[in-house]
Amino acid sequence: MPDANAVAITLPAFCAAVWTILDATCHAGPDRYGFAATAGAFSEWRVQGALGFGGKIRNEARGLHVTCYREDETPIRLAMIAEANRLLAALLAAHRAAARPRRVSPNSQRSSRH
Repeated sequence: MPDANAVAITLPAFCAAVWTILDATCHAGPDRYGFAATAGAFSEWRVQGALGFGGKIRNEARGLHVTCYREDETPIRLAMIAEANRLLAALLAAHRAAARPRRVSPNSQRSSRH
């Protein structure tokens, strides 16, 4: 069951950007379309790829983050995970900023009447 405060991944472009990061950094497995079909309601998704069978993306209140089984950690895999998590954090920050309602100050609205 997904965390109630998890990231809502509902926009296809955001979902595609997440998978692009996973593929570029961790050589994600071939299930891009399965990920896209369930992206809005997952707490973890098995990415596999270069991270091995335990390679996952987790969706929790603290955001999206990539992990793998501790016994499968190597310096190369840890570097892949760090880069994926850095890019996912940046993507999520941009996504949240774009989704925030913009406040319009009363002084910025000018009447069209003369």
